[in-house]
Amino acid sequence: NIIGKFASGIADDMLSTTFLAAGCKVLVAPAMNPNMWKHPAVQRNISTLKGWGVHIVEPAEGLAVCGDEGAGRLAEIDTIFRAAENVIKG
Repeated sequence: NIIGKFASGIADDMLSTTFLAAGCKVLVAPAMNPNMWKHPAVQRNISTLKGWGVHIVEPAEGLAVCGDEGAGRLAEIDTIFRAAENVIKG
C-alpha cells in the first residue's frame, strides 16, 4: 500500500506525507506476498521509485507467512543495515 502511495504521490498519512516532503535520500525495504511482489502494478511502482532515486532493498526469497514461497520476505536486518550505510555514505 505505501509503495503505491509513494509512487502515486498520495499523502494521506504521516509516512506518505513525510516521503513527499523529504529532501533527503530514501531507502525502502518492502515485504509482501510473493505474488504481490511479482504483480506488474507493484513492479511499475518500484520502477517509478527507483527512477526518482529511491533506494530499494529487494525482498528475500523464501517461505512467506501465508505459506507461499518466493521473493517477498523482508530482507535480513543486516542486509537492510548495510544498504542504509551505503546510502548514507553516498
